[in-house]
Amino acid sequence: MTTRKVIGILFAKIRHGALQGSDDRKSQGLGFMYRGDTMPVGCEDGVTHKDEACMSKPSIAEGSKELFAELYAEIPEIRGILLATVEGLPLVYDFKEEQSAERVAALAASAWGIGNRITPLLGTEQVRELSASGPGGRFHLYAAGASAVLSILTPKSINTGMLQLKASEVAQRFEAILA
Repeated sequence: MTTRKVIGILFAKIRHGALQGSDDRKSQGLGFMYRGDTMPVGCEDGVTHKDEACMSKPSIAEGSKELFAELYAEIPEIRGILLATVEGLPLVYDFKEEQSAERVAALAASAWGIGNRITPLLGTEQVRELSASGPGGRFHLYAAGASAVLSILTPKSINTGMLQLKASEVAQRFEAILA
């Protein structure tokens, strides 16, 4: 899916009221960008469809709840997860701590862009994974197709092997949802 198509879907959702504030989980410190989103990815008009292929796809929100839950079950130390476009627009997120989804998405896009400028030094055309580490924790990025990035915030003491295994798998599944 192209970036232009992802942005078109977002604008269609905004027009049809599918983008809302965070859901009831916000009171627990968690939130999703989409609430009540039933429009499957790839269905751009936000109305009833006769295209069964389109209707059989899970929505970003439905898919993210399941995939985020899987990541948290395997790695409960995760502080937050965000799926954003490579331009820095947040699609869905779930943070255990107070975070600005827009800020995290913008930082992820910036880091992703720099990563893609570095990869020619490695002999590859596009970055697939990127991470940054500091005294307070780590910021991990995974390609979710050509137009989206999965960002995961963790403490420094995380089992990076397990995170690598599970996050790469989840990023590939997001890529399929966005395709």
